[in-house]
Amino acid sequence: MQTGMYAISEMASLFNVSRQTLIYYDKIGLFKPAVVNEKGYRFYSPTQIPLMRLICMLRDLGLELDEIDRLTSTFDIGEMTDHLRSRVQALDDQIAGLKAERASVQERLSFYDARVLLARARGQTGAQAV
Repeated sequence: MQTGMYAISEMASLFNVSRQTLIYYDKIGLFKPAVVNEKGYRFYSPTQIPLMRLICMLRDLGLELDEIDRLTSTFDIGEMTDHLRSRVQALDDQIAGLKAERASVQERLSFYDARVLLARARGQTGAQAV
């Protein structure tokens, strides 16, 4: 083990990703280990933690790996904030759509609830009310 370094399984555990994910990130050049020893074991430096945290955050936001690679390789803060603003807008749009869908379902549910209550008042079963 390298002193002061994280083995691949330790780094994977820190970020709740699999070892295979880190191997894949290395393969595509997104997140390379600081050291690969003579046996091929990968080790990561504590200084790499902020980059991996950023990669995980961007992945959790739904960005594709090639986009994450582009954003993290340039570290253009303006582009990063533009992209995050765009993602916030997309999420707001999704939320609005889900709220509209929920309202529609709630309206239909209220309609059926009223029919069932009316049927019960008349002595009918719920199936007869609809």
